[in-house]
Amino acid sequence: VIDQETNGGDLVSDAIYASVEDCDVAFINAGSIRSNLAPGAITRGMILKMLPYENRLCSVKISGANLQKLFDIIARSYPNHLGNLLHPSGLRYIVKKGVKATDIQVMNRYKNCYEPIHPDQLYTVVSTEFNLRDKTYEDVFLKNSGITEYKTLYSEALINYIEQILHGKIGVQYSRPQHRIIFRD
Repeated sequence: VIDQETNGGDLVSDAIYASVEDCDVAFINAGSIRSNLAPGAITRGMILKMLPYENRLCSVKISGANLQKLFDIIARSYPNHLGNLLHPSGLRYIVKKGVKATDIQVMNRYKNCYEPIHPDQLYTVVSTEFNLRDKTYEDVFLKNSGITEYKTLYSEALINYIEQILHGKIGVQYSRPQHRIIFRD
């Protein structure tokens, strides 16, 4: 499913978020996820079927203004974004279809609550190299302070997250989307 938030997108973005310690926001594009996982026991083969690409994790520091610009690109292209819908972790937003993103909020890990983005604040964004080098978002990522590349594949991040954080099983928190993206006309 490439035109709405999915539980698989939430799971993968949470795995990416958990894999980089100083991450403020993580995301994965819908087109990078090829199947879904049901709650319960998971095999490595199931994960590799879900995430078949050799996408390595990368990070970049961008301003809150550029976060706004990024999610405005998503909103303006909805519903014709062709797999570029970004499933976030550490962030939630509202899409005014065809117009702009509103109410973008970033999780404050210290206070454990969402707060509005600040245009001048720098945020560490983690995703895959494919996403951060995508021409669709060139003005947001490639014209910034540079991309830091990690050796971890996004499939490995998910395997580690399931094994270490979820203790080998996907729980009910991932049985349906978590409403990190809300669509409005």
